[in-house]
Amino acid sequence: MQNSFLLYGANGYTGELIARYAHEYNLQPILAGRRINNRAPGPTDEMRNKATALVWGQVTNAAGKTASARLSGPEGYTLTLHSTLLIVQKILEGSVAMGYQTPAKVYGENLVLEIPGVQREIISESSFTHTLFW
Repeated sequence: MQNSFLLYGANGYTGELIARYAHEYNLQPILAGRRINNRAPGPTDEMRNKATALVWGQVTNAAGKTASARLSGPEGYTLTLHSTLLIVQKILEGSVAMGYQTPAKVYGENLVLEIPGVQREIISESSFTHTLFW
């Protein structure tokens, strides 16, 4: 597997975070684009490790059936870096869909559960006849 990828324009805090953790996915980023010297510093590793993100969602189909769920996981910067690297890894392994696609559409509704620390709780669900994409 090729393990290098171009990380263009994300050279602020998030780009630096992604580059720093890329080795956990056996990836080697190539940073490109403008360098921003006067950016906000972002949270420390300690702050990020203590924080969590909580997401609630509800969907309703054409028949009026509803389902709702909650996700809990790492805070936003950490979630972004792991989801970015996970998807880059999948692309470099050849798992690619042409044209615009959401990550869940390409890799399935459980992709988010591959991110370290993410858990999903189904609150309620009706008899849906198709797969839900979060």
